[in-house]
Amino acid sequence: GKNIENENEKYVNTLFEKLKKLSDMDDVLDFRHRFMIKDTIDLRDNYWEPRIKKTKAMTKDEFRKQMEKEEREAAMRSLSGRRRTTTYSYSQGTTMKKKSNKPADEWMSQSSRRGGKGAQDVRQSEKGGRKMQRKVMNTGRPKVEVTRSNAFGGLAMGPSSPPKESAPNSSASKVPAKSSEPKKEKLTAEQAEKKIKALLGEYLDARDFQEVISCIEELGSEEHYGKIVSTAIMLSVEKKGGEKPMGDVLVKLVNSDKVNIKKPAVESGYLKILKDVEDLALDYPRILQTMGTTYGRLLDGGSIDLSLLDNPVFEPLKQYGDAAKFVIGMLQAIKASKGDSGLVSWYKDSKFDLKKFMRPRNNSREGTIEFIKDRHKDLIALESVIE
Repeated sequence: GKNIENENEKYVNTLFEKLKKLSDMDDVLDFRHRFMIKDTIDLRDNYWEPRIKKTKAMTKDEFRKQMEKEEREAAMRSLSGRRRTTTYSYSQGTTMKKKSNKPADEWMSQSSRRGGKGAQDVRQSEKGGRKMQRKVMNTGRPKVEVTRSNAFGGLAMGPSSPPKESAPNSSASKVPAKSSEPKKEKLTAEQAEKKIKALLGEYLDARDFQEVISCIEELGSEEHYGKIVSTAIMLSVEKKGGEKPMGDVLVKLVNSDKVNIKKPAVESGYLKILKDVEDLALDYPRILQTMGTTYGRLLDGGSIDLSLLDNPVFEPLKQYGDAAKFVIGMLQAIKASKGDSGLVSWYKDSKFDLKKFMRPRNNSREGTIEFIKDRHKDLIALESVIE
């Protein structure tokens, strides 16, 4: 992209204008392809440099060499700083200056440096000031202490002089200080989408849940929580090995005290994908089972209930057995947590009916049991409770 833009920038500008329009057309492109286009637009906006660069792990030898190099550089900076820096020490009414390459201090006139009296010294004597006193500090090196008693002595005291405190009845103290912190602007939907995808992508690499919490708090609004759910689901099928970590982060977010993603946000995120799931299934055949597995984990934690399964969006999915894939994934997640006996107890207590989600030819008790025996023998324990 960078090379093409260098050769024909006008063509690339026209192309990306069309891509930007396409990325906002929900009815033309599915969720996945719109994300891919937006990633390409972001890449160009960042001068064709990826925002998240994967770092390669260093060996112990490489790490040791890097630390030695940094220590050497720090030592060189410290050494060169000592050579250039002139240090000052301030005390009450005195100024002490170490020997440096600079000329004598600014308070002494040229005549004073040669041993005679300068104009400033004459003014001192005329105003009744005490003579400049020279002492040798008992610190191993000769230093000069200069004492001044006139009005200019305050300047010699340097930055350590305590500032004058304002009077208690001063009018300035009554004026409240204005806050210098700028007000946070509300993020647009596009900005929030970029931030959500970036923070979940970083979680896949670093598994730092506290960083996810901090980034979500920066979003500043719960209206983006549904987008967090839908983005996590898409990453669980797009990224290799992403199903478990994305499921983990959703379970943690739903049960978090700081960022509590409630049931309406979870259902909103699921419904957004279920509306396009038939198209998405062409690229990701296991998307429905993956969604069901994550939903089962959330259901097992008690954070949500089965109300999502009553949504009309499931009706067209029953025709070809797609709804059954979602439900099978959900039941497998519950079994992984509770075991066979726990799954059977949950099925009875929740009054769940697996037959409702089977395709027409299997929506009887015999057809459902036959389906389980043929394709999902791990759920054979349900045979005794399917009515």
